[in-house]
Amino acid sequence: MFLADKASDDGSGIWCSKWTIQRHTELGESTVKRTIREFLKGGVLVDTGARGCKNGVTAEALDMLGFNAPQVSPNHFDVLAARFDLPADRLERMRAVNILCDSDGQGEEFFQLYSQPFAGQLFFEIIESGAGYSG
Repeated sequence: MFLADKASDDGSGIWCSKWTIQRHTELGESTVKRTIREFLKGGVLVDTGARGCKNGVTAEALDMLGFNAPQVSPNHFDVLAARFDLPADRLERMRAVNILCDSDGQGEEFFQLYSQPFAGQLFFEIIESGAGYSG
């Protein structure tokens, strides 16, 4: 029922994470993963791939809400500019919100954003990975 509630009206997709499903249904991680696998195998769900997004949008929204990511060395962005063919405006957006990036050379990218440490040494890591990233 939760997946049906999250499905788009035109049936083109269900855009929620497994974590969101767990949180709202109070099911465990392995139960959610197993159920999704069974739904895929049984044809109840069809895997259409990951939903694309414009990198930095989440980070920019977090920044506007006061999320204070640790400062990334300017050298990181110089290295990115030298190693990968990233548009200058994209690099500047990443620099503005302190996003780390890697690419596997096959067009798939991996992005990381960290929170400031809290409660001693704890922090959050937010990642986005291309579906075929192999780095």
